[in-house]
Parts: sequence; C-alpha cells; structure tokens
Amino acid sequence: MGFFSSSSTVRKMGSYSKERLMAVLGLTGLIAGALAVGIGLTVLLAIYVNKTAGGIVFLLMCLGLAFGVMPYVDRKFFRMRAAFAYIATEVLIRKTPMPEEGTVAQATTRLSERFGSLDPVVDAHNNVQRLSRSFFRAFDKFDHILPIDLNSLRSALVWVVNRIAPRIADIALSYAVARQDKDIKESSKDAVALVAQNPKPLIGAAVRSYLTEQFLGGLFGFLFTAAACAAVFALAYKTSGSLTHGIPVDGAKTVGVFAGGFASLLIGIPVGALAAWFLRTAYLEPIGLTMLLARFHSTIEGQSVDPAMRTRIENASSNLRKASKLLG
Repeated sequence: MGFFSSSSTVRKMGSYSKERLMAVLGLTGLIAGALAVGIGLTVLLAIYVNKTAGGIVFLLMCLGLAFGVMPYVDRKFFRMRAAFAYIATEVLIRKTPMPEEGTVAQATTRLSERFGSLDPVVDAHNNVQRLSRSFFRAFDKFDHILPIDLNSLRSALVWVVNRIAPRIADIALSYAVARQDKDIKESSKDAVALVAQNPKPLIGAAVRSYLTEQFLGGLFGFLFTAAACAAVFALAYKTSGSLTHGIPVDGAKTVGVFAGGFASLLIGIPVGALAAWFLRTAYLEPIGLTMLLARFHSTIEGQSVDPAMRTRIENASSNLRKASKLLG
C-alpha cells in the first residue's frame, strides 16, 4: 500500500484523524502554557523579589514538567498510538466501519476489554522494543574481531533500530488484535518472530515509512521555515526604520538587515521546527503506520511461526550469540 492509498485509508478511520489533531494541539498547548507560566513567574520573582525565589520557581517548573506534564503527555500519546493500531487493523483486515465520533474512546475500550486494561499493552509494547534493540548488542563484539573502527556503523545502526523498534511494537499489537488473542505478551513474541522470518520486506518497510515521514515533514518544515523567516525579516526590517532616526541611510539599512536577520532566525526556525513536528505527529505518522501494517499483514498471510525462531526471540535478550545468528 502506497502513501496516497494509505492516506485514503486513514480518512476511513472515523474521527481518529480529527481526535489526533485536537490531541496534538491540546498537548502542545499544555506544554507551551506550562513553560510560559513558569518562565513568566521566574522572571517576575527574579526582578521584584530576589533571584533565589526565581531560581526555586524555575526548578519547580522543570521538575513539574519532567515528572508531571511529560508523563501525562506520554500516556495520552500512547493511548492514541494503541487506539490507532486497533482501528487500522479493524479497517485493513476486517473492513470494519468506524464510528464518526468517539473512535479513539471506542478503540481503547475494546483494547481494555480484551486485555483487561491498557497496562498489558504498555508492557508488551516496551518488551517488544527491548527484544528489537537487543539484537544490536551482538555487533559490539565486532570491535574485538576486525581491525577497523566500527563506531560510525554502530551509531547508524543504533539510530535506525531505536526508530523502528516502536513500529515493530505497533506491528505486535496489530497482530494480537487481528488474531483476537488475549495474551498479548505471547502474541507479541509471535509477531516479532514473523518479522524476523521476513526481515527484508518488513524491516525495510519500517525504515521506508519512517524516512518518508521524516522527508515530507522536513520538506514542509523547510518551506514553512523559509516563509516564516521571510515574513519576520520583512516585518523587522520595516519596523526598524522608526528606530534609526538620525542614522545615515547606509547605516540604517545595515541595522535593519541585522535586526531582520536576527529576528527571522530567532522566531522563524523554532516556528518551522514546531510546524514540521506537528505535521509528522498529527498527519504523517498515521499514514506511515498504515503503510507498514498493510505490508505486514499481506506478507505474513498464510505463514506460521517457526518454533525455532520463536525460541531465539525469547532468548535474544539473554543470549547474544543466538541474537547474532538471528540478525545474521
């Protein structure tokens, strides 16, 4: 399934796209609001009370973000991710029509009913990521075998593995939903074994879907950044004229250029980066996951889990030798 057909499939998933968009907007606003309030209080206290009080407030803001706001945001995003795996599987495999309202709530309710709660889903998701990442550790021994520096290769592999591991975890949840299994832990190991049995099409599809998201998001971010920088530069250059009375024309132009350039970099680049992140999170990621899940289910159709592969998967985290053979 290609990008555009996957985009069409996502539009058939009821209100999921709208709910995800509103969730991303709301959680982004929550983080931005917490930062704005915390920084504002810090500045006011540092100016009108004393710097120690401002420092204490800033520390409390950082702790609140790290241990309060971010875990809450992480739980919300995981809930959306798990709901999407359920919805996409129902649409792709069973052609189930999704409700036009409350799609995410219905999906999470179905997942909770099947697995008792979302806690087993979280545990299985993390376990699959650990299994996927454990394969990389088999490469560490190469430093002692070959007379060349493999740090660059290892770093590149770490980068790839860390980014496709969550997608393999999404595959595992989709597999459990498709089979209607209630033991998601065991079903997830079967799914990882099937991925290991079909590494070229499935891991390749995971990498391609990720790179597609990054490329399109980066392209949009670049264009948006360029437009934002140009608009901010023009505005700053124009308004700087009121601040350069009495300065020679050439000097006033130079001041205007520096002011516009500094303002465009200070405002345009963060705005462009935020826009790119928003597009990837709210729109491109569901399309990429749909591409991957469609490829997974079409690839494994009619296949059974190899018991030997399943055993290697179970022992991968504790037996690097077997993990090395599996990776090879």
